[in-house]
Amino acid sequence: MGQGTFPRLAVSLVALLAGGALAACQGGAAGDRDLFHGNPDPGRPYQSPDAVSGGTRGGGRPAAPDPVAMKADEDAAAAKARADLEAAKAAHAREADALWAKAESRRDPEDAGDDYRKIATDHKDSPRAEEARWRSAVKYFEAAEWSQCLAALDAYTKDFPVNPHLADAERMTYDAALKHYDEAHSVPGSIPWRYVSVEDKVLIVNTVLRLTGYGGAEDARFPRRNG
Repeated sequence: MGQGTFPRLAVSLVALLAGGALAACQGGAAGDRDLFHGNPDPGRPYQSPDAVSGGTRGGGRPAAPDPVAMKADEDAAAAKARADLEAAKAAHAREADALWAKAESRRDPEDAGDDYRKIATDHKDSPRAEEARWRSAVKYFEAAEWSQCLAALDAYTKDFPVNPHLADAERMTYDAALKHYDEAHSVPGSIPWRYVSVEDKVLIVNTVLRLTGYGGAEDARFPRRNG
């Protein structure tokens, strides 16, 4: 082997070792970027640093639901629902009271009848609903609104068959039915009988037939109609 062979072999060996070291450094730098510089290997799924096999870091597992705490939450929700219901009832009662006061202050009997009817219809749970129904009939009678009066009396005697105004209600029903009938037949400018609704006609005829000769016998309060 010549003298020039050893130097060339030494140079080749040094170059080979230098190339390997350079490749190792480049590989290490790339690994550093992947692991620590926000450039993870796209071939690996992301895994939270706090997630470990079996639960959270440290070997613990998520806490089981606490039945006592759950029951307390349910009780609190039920209490809130009851409070909301009571508040709604109180507001509804205040609305009925306001309508009652408004009706009491009315000068126009038809307007008062409308207010009383609204109480009886929209506030049936009000302690004033029964009396409001009766007063609506009275006010409609005063206003000569016979159809509305008869409807209010019909609802009153059906909804409250046992009431303190029964005798007056039946007498008023009889009178309102006859007035409605007479107006439709003879009063100029009133609604002609042929335009009276079928429901009102049936109510008028049935009322007159029922209350004329009250209870099947003559009664001074309900004299038989002449003609």
